[in-house]
Amino acid sequence: MTTFIDRLTAGYFSMVGARSRWVDASAGRIHVLDLDGTGDLPTLVLVHGMSARSTHFAGVAHRLRAHYRRILIPDLLGHGRSFVPDEPISGPTMQQAFNETLDALLDGVEPVVLYGNSLGGYGAIRYAHRSPERVAALIVNSPGGGALRSLSMQDYLRRFDVSTHQQAVDFARDYLGGPLRRMPLRHLVARGVLAQLQDPTVRGFINSLDDSDFLEQRHLQELSMPTLMLWGQKDDIMHEEQRRFFVDNLPEDALFEQPESYGHAPYIEYPVHLADRILAFCDRQLKARGIDLNASETR
Repeated sequence: MTTFIDRLTAGYFSMVGARSRWVDASAGRIHVLDLDGTGDLPTLVLVHGMSARSTHFAGVAHRLRAHYRRILIPDLLGHGRSFVPDEPISGPTMQQAFNETLDALLDGVEPVVLYGNSLGGYGAIRYAHRSPERVAALIVNSPGGGALRSLSMQDYLRRFDVSTHQQAVDFARDYLGGPLRRMPLRHLVARGVLAQLQDPTVRGFINSLDDSDFLEQRHLQELSMPTLMLWGQKDDIMHEEQRRFFVDNLPEDALFEQPESYGHAPYIEYPVHLADRILAFCDRQLKARGIDLNASETR
C-alpha cells in the first residue's frame, strides 16, 4: 500500500535528482536510490526497517547530502520497489539478498558509513561482521535479532499480530516517539500500520522467523569498526532483554545511547536530530582513525 507520506517522500528524491539503480540478487531484483552528495565524508548507506521503504529516509538524506559524497538507500527484498517473491521470505533469504546488494554496490567503493534501523540494523550488523573491510563506521538504531531468554521468537512476534484499528493504535503508540505519538496523529499512523502489518509479504516474513534468526554474541563482540547503537527510551516495540543483549555484548569501545525522545524509527520521527547524530559520530570517529576525508572513490 502506497500512502500519502510514501508519495511525498518519493517526490523529494525525484526533485533532487536521485537515480534508481537495480541489483540482481539471487532472490530477485533490488531497488536502490543513489543520490550524489557534496561533502567530504565517505559514502553513506541507509537501510530501513520492516514494512518501510527507502524513500522514508528523505528527511535524513536532505540533512546529510551536503556532508557525504554519496548516499545509497536500498529497498529491502519484498519492500518498496524491490522484487516481491511469491513464497514467504525467510530470515536467511532476506540477509543473503542484503549481502548481495551491498557487495554489488560497494565493489570498488571506499569503506562506507552503514546505518540500519530495526530489521535494517540486524542486516547491517551481520554485514559489518561478515565484511568489516567494507564498513568504515556502523550506526544502528533498535536493531532486530537481540537474543531472548524468557520467551521464544514466536512469543515475541505475537506483538506484531495486528488485525483491528485499536490494535494498530496501540502498536503505533509503542512504536513512535515525539509528536507522532500523540492523538490524533496516532490514529492516522495506525491506518498505515494496519495495512503494512497485514501485507502478505510482511506477514509471511514475520511468520518465517524463529530462534535461529537471533544474533550470536560473536556478531557483536567481533565488530572492529567504530560503532554507535541508538535505542530510544520511547521504543516500546523492543523487549528489555533484547536491549540487554546488545549492552552486554557490544565491543568495549562501542557507544550505546538512549535518546529520550526516540521511538523505534527516528529516521521518520526525528530525521534532523538523527542526521546530526550520525554526522557528529562519523566526523569524530573517522578523523580520529586518520581516514582521509578527501580521498576519491570509483563509481
